[in-house]
Amino acid sequence: MKRSYFDTLTRAARWHLPPDEAQEVLEDYAALLAEPPRSEEALREEVGDPVAAVRALVEPNHYRRWLLVFGVLTAWIMLPALSILWVPGGLPLFSVLDDFLQGLSRLLPFPVMPLLGLTVGVLLALLWFRRQGAKMGPRPRGLLPLLLLPLAGMALVWWVAGMLMLDTIRQESWYIFSSIPPDIVGLLVSGVLGWSGLAIALLGLWALVQARVADRRWAALFILCLAEVALAMAVLSLLHSLNLDGISTGWWNPFIGEYLTITLLGLIGTGVALC
Repeated sequence: MKRSYFDTLTRAARWHLPPDEAQEVLEDYAALLAEPPRSEEALREEVGDPVAAVRALVEPNHYRRWLLVFGVLTAWIMLPALSILWVPGGLPLFSVLDDFLQGLSRLLPFPVMPLLGLTVGVLLALLWFRRQGAKMGPRPRGLLPLLLLPLAGMALVWWVAGMLMLDTIRQESWYIFSSIPPDIVGLLVSGVLGWSGLAIALLGLWALVQARVADRRWAALFILCLAEVALAMAVLSLLHSLNLDGISTGWWNPFIGEYLTITLLGLIGTGVALC
């Protein structure tokens, strides 16, 4: 559905300008557009293109800082999501990313250290949107239901972790996968977690845009999506490198600690962002 002139102006103002400046501009334009009623064509002829009108008011330094934060947070969630799609012997399309991601991992906490990467991403999102974001009245419609999607993704990842580490869950899972060859089971689990992680990452990217143009509390969804991707990356890293021969009882304790920390950090960051 095509946006109205004022809706387009609103999104452009909130994307390009700090919250206070955007609100002032929107109030001025609301008064200008209130009377007399005019068509969309007449508004564009009289007032001009809404995006161009906002761009003329942009303070370059602030906008560059926002683009830098947006670019970093976008890379922070999308690069790990793409990296977990690569599995040995898996999809050739994503195997070409491996050399690039291995090189990039020397510069960024993702994908080598998911917990450190998540911590940096959560702190950056919270610091920026707490200082440079705005609440727009009641909690945004649809935010709480959408939070259930990354929560469901995290529950799926925890089930896979339990299947690797806990005998009870592994025995129950055997009945589910008993008719599938073991090598196919690995590819199936990796594929499900990888593609679902990519879908969650795209949802998080959409939430990041919404946190800028609509309400800063959408950052809560971004943070929870980032946590889901980090958790999936950590568990898949173990799945791809695990060798059960000769390991001792309780070998999984350090991994469980890492996964719990990732989960709790994501939930705490989400709660803070909702405030």
